[in-house]
Amino acid sequence: MWNRMSFRLSWLLCFVLLGACGDVTKSNGEFNRVSYSLYTTYLVDESSLTDVSLLIGYDQRINTSLTVSGASETEEPFKLLHKISPDASINVFEDGFDVPDMTLKVTSPGEYTLETTKGDDVFDRIKLNFDVPASLDPIVWVRAEGAEEFTKSGSNTDVSVEVGDQVTFLPVPVDASGERLLGDLETEISLDNPGLAVAVENVHGVYEQRVWSSSMPVSLIFVEAGSLVVTLKDVVNNVETNVNFTVSVPAS
Repeated sequence: MWNRMSFRLSWLLCFVLLGACGDVTKSNGEFNRVSYSLYTTYLVDESSLTDVSLLIGYDQRINTSLTVSGASETEEPFKLLHKISPDASINVFEDGFDVPDMTLKVTSPGEYTLETTKGDDVFDRIKLNFDVPASLDPIVWVRAEGAEEFTKSGSNTDVSVEVGDQVTFLPVPVDASGERLLGDLETEISLDNPGLAVAVENVHGVYEQRVWSSSMPVSLIFVEAGSLVVTLKDVVNNVETNVNFTVSVPAS
């Protein structure tokens, strides 16, 4: 029986980092009036939102903007509305000057039609596919003790590190064919031998009044030598994967 120590990772949209990392997948609607896009913290081979599947079970943010054609057909894009069928959860975010963005959450895989309406008329629409993940493909980043930067591990399942090294994870949901699903997810992390590693608080700013920090995204520092299995689990969709670490003592 594993002695588990659990942490929660929440992978949120971070558009301030778009110039440095992540990916945007987008498509224009069928009437070429609205552009629909989704940001991911990982890269996506396909460039069209209609050629990929989105992850079910979580709120997925869809950002929208008018195309040149759409801008010529409405002077009040902030009054456009969205609806989705079959029935799913939709929350709209108005920015006051452009087409409202939204989050979508579906609980069953399949094809959904997202419509943007102008009054009683369909202004534009797009068909989106949603799927359940078959597994998680973890991207493992390691920072050697004393190093300035993290480097990506050559393996996502078996990783050799030393005491003092730091590690963090980016779990990517994939379907049965190994294709990446798009969207945010929350991952529970557990360690079979928690004495070998400790979680690190991320310090974002130090002030006289307080220290601004957060525990997410989770990173670990190895404190003892041995073998450690880290399990990443998407609790909502009940899929998980293991990363096996061999922790050694640095050579003197």
